[in-house]
Amino acid sequence: RIAFYSTADKQLSAPLPHGWDAGKVAATVLSSEKAEPFEIKVENGKVQVSVPAQKPIIVYRDGERAKKRLAAV
Repeated sequence: RIAFYSTADKQLSAPLPHGWDAGKVAATVLSSEKAEPFEIKVENGKVQVSVPAQKPIIVYRDGERAKKRLAAV
């Protein structure tokens, strides 16, 4: 997993880790109520996220698996 956070709205990026498939990654935004899917981009080997202020974003290596886990909660 990769976590992103900012105190202000901000565009953040991180290198896509070795072995991760850009087509399989997915992200969620966390809140006190629940986690919800969140749109991200993977370009030129980097995960790019428009992080909303004070909202943690978690990027998962296997998006389908992460969605199943979240649905079970």
